[in-house]
Amino acid sequence: MLRRDVATVAIVGLGPVGLATGVAFATQGHRVFAVDIDPNRRAQIFRGKPPFYEKGIEPALRKVLHQKRFSIVDTMVEAVRPSEIVFLCVGTPSKPNGDMDEVP
Repeated sequence: MLRRDVATVAIVGLGPVGLATGVAFATQGHRVFAVDIDPNRRAQIFRGKPPFYEKGIEPALRKVLHQKRFSIVDTMVEAVRPSEIVFLCVGTPSKPNGDMDEVP
């Protein structure tokens, strides 16, 4: 049963954090628009194949893709414009020694 309080969510970055977060929201009935800078990664996820292993994510991804609750889009505009909530799930750059690269 779909929830009545559905949100539209943008996920920017489809690594382990972004993809798992987006699939989790879509599984709960929310509408997710997901984007990644890597076109090969987008295509792989669109085919229902996560680019990494996490228990249970592949069947969950396939289910929400089939239900059209999880959409892979090509641009940030396509993901962000229709969304009420935006999650930035991108890598944080670090210094050569591993410390966080803080912006002044």
